[in-house]
Amino acid sequence: MEPRLLLPEEFPLLRDFLYLAIHVPDGQTAPPRDVVDIDPLLARYWKGFGRKEGDVAVCSELDGRIVGVAWTRILGGKHPGYGHIDDKTPEIAIAVLPEYRGLGIGEELLTVLLYQSWCEDKDQVSLSVDKDNPARHLYERLGFTIVEERGADLLMVKTLAAEDGSYIGPGWEGLAVPRRPDAGT
Repeated sequence: MEPRLLLPEEFPLLRDFLYLAIHVPDGQTAPPRDVVDIDPLLARYWKGFGRKEGDVAVCSELDGRIVGVAWTRILGGKHPGYGHIDDKTPEIAIAVLPEYRGLGIGEELLTVLLYQSWCEDKDQVSLSVDKDNPARHLYERLGFTIVEERGADLLMVKTLAAEDGSYIGPGWEGLAVPRRPDAGT
């Protein structure tokens, strides 16, 4: 089960995985599935995906079934996303099917997505996570740092590029990985 780029014909799956990414604390009721359609702030994470700079998605597939997806999107402007830092930093969304959680799929997806984002000439990525979401520990382990507390949520950032532009993300620590020749400086 090796992560790969999500294909354009698979982009509609982002809707379902966005719903799975919604953290529902113990004892609370999950929102209706159509919340990702009717809430304009959520819909922005998946509608029209693939048409904007910063739209990158990776997935893990097992036995022909996509079991996890991680993606980035720049959600700035008048209605920024939940993990907004600035109008150049992509925000991450990630979800793994419940029956496949705890198997390292999320970490593998994020590792590939972070490197892919750096290859797309992004120096950092951001995300928002509920303080009580167990995924927070994964993000911290991968080098995300808390930059702001927003009520029950944490705004986290992961720097991808050193001052010289080399990659400093997970899986490649200590290695000088050059930028792709076509990625610019």
